[in-house]
Amino acid sequence: MHAETECTRAPGGRLAVPPTRPGTKHEYVRGRPGGRPSKATGTPRALFGSRPPTGRQHTLWTNWLQPGSPLVVSAFRVMGVSWPPPAAVGAATVAAVALCCAAKRGHGSRRGAEARSLGTLGTVLGPLLDQTADATDDAAARCTRCFYGPIIHSLTLAELQIMQQGLLGVDATGRICFVVDLALAGAEQAAAVLSVLRAASAGKPGAPELVELGSRMLIPGFVDAHAHAPQHAFTGTALDLPLLEWLERYTFPHETKFADVKHARNIYSRAVRNHLKHGSTTVSYFATIHLEACKVLVEVCREQGQRAYVGKVNMDRNSPETYCEETQQSLRDTRSFVDYVLGLRDPLITPVVTPRFVPSCTPTLMRGLAKICDEHQLPLQSHLSENLAECDWVRSLHPDCTSYSDVYD
Repeated sequence: MHAETECTRAPGGRLAVPPTRPGTKHEYVRGRPGGRPSKATGTPRALFGSRPPTGRQHTLWTNWLQPGSPLVVSAFRVMGVSWPPPAAVGAATVAAVALCCAAKRGHGSRRGAEARSLGTLGTVLGPLLDQTADATDDAAARCTRCFYGPIIHSLTLAELQIMQQGLLGVDATGRICFVVDLALAGAEQAAAVLSVLRAASAGKPGAPELVELGSRMLIPGFVDAHAHAPQHAFTGTALDLPLLEWLERYTFPHETKFADVKHARNIYSRAVRNHLKHGSTTVSYFATIHLEACKVLVEVCREQGQRAYVGKVNMDRNSPETYCEETQQSLRDTRSFVDYVLGLRDPLITPVVTPRFVPSCTPTLMRGLAKICDEHQLPLQSHLSENLAECDWVRSLHPDCTSYSDVYD
């Protein structure tokens, strides 16, 4: 697994639960106890790259939990679900009946006697970790918080690992120091580890804090691969029209309001907060065409600690007069936005090139955006084939192309 984020972030990772369709069943098998992934994986190309995401929207992604990765989990209190969950219960079902509790950041560094007290932790962890004594001591010395209890994560598309006596340690930045399954250690060794942690947590300021999960469980944070942040204000409403009419009557007039940065901050703050509240620790956002409002969305994500891909939307044709860009201005604003985000040097925030969809973007704009994308090696997001009327429209706009996706190529 590859991950670069802190407690409330989520890295890109493996697809754990494909979007559920009626009649679909997902089978999970208990993971290898204490097993580790054989190699790391990066952000999935399917998110933005070589192939389209599985499902129409809101594909659910999770990551492996392993040393060197950030803690990117939501703690859930199980309500009305037996423990351990039955094999047929997927992560989406568990999440639907759970109450999310945000994982907090760790505490500061330790010095002197406080640091010396951690030698005991390294000693009892040594037999449980497949690494050198020095590496184990270093992990113990950096650890500021330990979570003990049920830990669940997916090893492959069809393999779910359940550690009922999992122990996960994180450092002050939220990066995972170690993960062990105390159920494999034997009762005596497990008791020794917990005894050291409970004593240190209770009696020594700065020693690792022990969080005992009890009826809660730790799972990797969710990744929402497609979200329109400005549309959060009318989520669940205005569903009476098909796509193209819906855009004209509801969406475009609403997004026009984001020329006002105060309005943008109000809606974006609510949107990001609610995504985090429901366990989405990483989100790929569509913003609007407004440069300053797009910067506000970046600011809000940083303030609330969410990892985000943020795109300034591009539209230079077939759009309302009040919500349409001039081609060169659209490209200049996109460059300005990309430069702004990259200049922050914040590993949590990535700019995304975002042509809204083919009908709203001229070929000249598309080529200009492709150049920006290539110059900075940026991901790209858009829309594709959402309804038949849209597909017919694209065919009439680009009769020389063999398919909708061919227009992007």
